[in-house]
Amino acid sequence: MDIQEELLQRFARMVDLPAYLGSRGFALSEQHVAGRISMISRSTGETLRLEKDVERGEWSYFSKQDPSDRGTVADFIARREGLARNACVDRLAACCDWRGRGSAEATRYRAFLRAVPQDLARAMREHEHARLKALGATRALERFGVQRGTLDEWRFGGVKRDADVTRIVSEPAELWASKYRPGDRAVVIVERPLDAVAYERAHGRQQVCYLATGTKPDDEQRRKLAHVLAEVPGGTSVVLAFGRDDAGHRMVAEVQALAPLVRMERHAPALGPRWADQMQLERRHALSMRRVVVGLER
Repeated sequence: MDIQEELLQRFARMVDLPAYLGSRGFALSEQHVAGRISMISRSTGETLRLEKDVERGEWSYFSKQDPSDRGTVADFIARREGLARNACVDRLAACCDWRGRGSAEATRYRAFLRAVPQDLARAMREHEHARLKALGATRALERFGVQRGTLDEWRFGGVKRDADVTRIVSEPAELWASKYRPGDRAVVIVERPLDAVAYERAHGRQQVCYLATGTKPDDEQRRKLAHVLAEVPGGTSVVLAFGRDDAGHRMVAEVQALAPLVRMERHAPALGPRWADQMQLERRHALSMRRVVVGLER
């Protein structure tokens, strides 16, 4: 990365994208939803969705009309205002210069930033609060071995708050099921949703629907599970992926007794009592190896 590119990224993080858009004729969309920000151009009607990376402190925009049109404030300036990289650096630097020097565009930006409309300021606060909660939930899930960016949120549900983490890592109070895709070739039964996430990481290949029973399912859970097993379509495998501890062996026997005519396979983890434990052990090993490699490179 050359010095100019480094300056471009640094200044882009310092400029408030919602305020810059506001100074260029965008306003908060009437379709705004709490925790999300959409701004609409008063002149063209174009709508941009905005997100903030709260770790980097950097805003990004996404055009609803053109999915390829996305990026930081630097990308917006380069694409929409036709500025070369050096001119873009100058524009961003001028926006950050509170002594008042620079272009007319930078002056308008600083003026808008001094008096951000209340509705936009409130939307920005709500958005940042929601993103901080989501970041905290993501970090909590990482401690259980789920590498950031690897969770299939369509299959298992999004993780946006602490309650979502609890839902995934705890034993379910009732029979839990992931979403089903038409191309799924197996039904895998585990103790917790977290074990399903771990199994998908190791073996799922986007072709598995999951059920979680906990280790002590009640009569209602057993009844529902028996009904599901009876309705499994032909050609679909049923895999009992319970842990290799005593509780796991007991659950295997209980589920087999619910549907004795259904052919079931047994697939226990190779490491740790449950699949989630194996995922966590493998994640810790990978991090340890990475630290060793970094140490050797120094």
